[in-house]
Amino acid sequence: MLTSYIFKPRSLNIAAKVVDSFCNDFLNYGDEGFYLHWRDNSVHNKLPDGYVEFWIETENGNMDVFTETSFNDEPLTAQDLTDNLFAFLDDNFWEDDCEGGKLYSFYERELSEVVAALSIENSRVVSFEAGRNAWVHDIGQGGNGRYHRVDMAEHLLSADMPEKSNRQLTLPLA
Repeated sequence: MLTSYIFKPRSLNIAAKVVDSFCNDFLNYGDEGFYLHWRDNSVHNKLPDGYVEFWIETENGNMDVFTETSFNDEPLTAQDLTDNLFAFLDDNFWEDDCEGGKLYSFYERELSEVVAALSIENSRVVSFEAGRNAWVHDIGQGGNGRYHRVDMAEHLLSADMPEKSNRQLTLPLA
């Protein structure tokens, strides 16, 4: 796994469509051997209500071109905005152009920005990198917020651990 994101989308179906389209059409993941996987909120991997997770992995992907930032400077078309549901990234997401309108382009926009724009206000986006850091984005009012880097090793080595249960595991013998 290269990275993963956990977030609380306004709509899972829309978020999945937008993230998949951004990763495949603007980051070229599919062409370069990188794959997105979405995790359901199953009993074994429970997330808080409303949160979902996706991760990016590769077996033989071209690591020389792996990025979470789009360098495609082409403006989006009306078809991109509708078919790929990019129109659900509200006006706060897009940059202002010289004439006072909106510049619909993903140039130098990051996957984390797309995920944050699809998230519910007053929630959190957590991104785990391949190393020991997690990036946490607190989503505030209007999608604004701030990022924090959390050293997971430091956090886990200093966090209080829950008390172990005194229950004993018993296995029936055949």
